Amino acid sequence: MCFFFLPFIFAEDEDHQIHDAQWTLPKGNELMVIYGIPAKISLFNLKGQIIGSYGDQVSKNKIAFSPLGQFIGFVGNGSMKGGMEFWDRAAKKKIGSSGSSDCTWFSWSPDDSMFLTATLTPTLRVDNQFQLFKYNGVLKHSAQFD
Repeated sequence: MCFFFLPFIFAEDEDHQIHDAQWTLPKGNELMVIYGIPAKISLFNLKGQIIGSYGDQVSKNKIAFSPLGQFIGFVGNGSMKGGMEFWDRAAKKKIGSSGSSDCTWFSWSPDDSMFLTATLTPTLRVDNQFQLFKYNGVLKHSAQFD
């Protein structure tokens, strides 16, 4: 049942590659998908209809909803080299962007106020670090571990 409508999403697209798909938080009544090359980010209702667009030709491949559902982070992870965008979900507006080189892991704080990225071993054995950002992508703290 979860992905019964995915074939309809790509009926008009030539490239069917899906980079990430996440249920919206906190209700889970919509599905956000990053798909295609170049990638597009679209929000779908349960009927498979596009109800929002968060960019075409983006270099992002991961979606991160904040736990309370107020913000969305789009992350370029792995081969995308750490570019990030932060959106206010209610306003459907980009509120900031930042970078986190060689990011291999990321997570929101439980209260939606902060976004944590890290470069972890064994994925990368050099340049291990973590970075803490405000919800809008402003860097608050960074620590390197060599």
